[in-house]
Amino acid sequence: MLVIRNEQMDVLSDLPALEAPIRSHLREFFPLEMAGKSDQFLNGFIRQGCAGARQYGIDDAPGICKFIDLMVELGTGFDQQPQFGWVRQILRDHALGAPAQRLDRVAALVAAMQD
Repeated sequence: MLVIRNEQMDVLSDLPALEAPIRSHLREFFPLEMAGKSDQFLNGFIRQGCAGARQYGIDDAPGICKFIDLMVELGTGFDQQPQFGWVRQILRDHALGAPAQRLDRVAALVAAMQD
């Protein structure tokens, strides 16, 4: 049986409210990648990011936004790609802390790779 926590329900019900600020964020921080992308396209991209983030217990707006940033940097479905298996391992490893901590670790490693 699927169980949805109250926090997850809040994110699902607030998804339309998250779309505009995340769209703005994406256009500000990834102008080249977002050039020519419609609001409708970005809303779908954001929804896909929310679904992906929730698989790992990431259900707050900052975490969802960071997960979506990784989608831009590494590609949609990055967490399912064989070359990024280490990402999936970190995001699933509860011994590494809360979902936000695991996501921060992944983001830091990706940033280090890009330097």
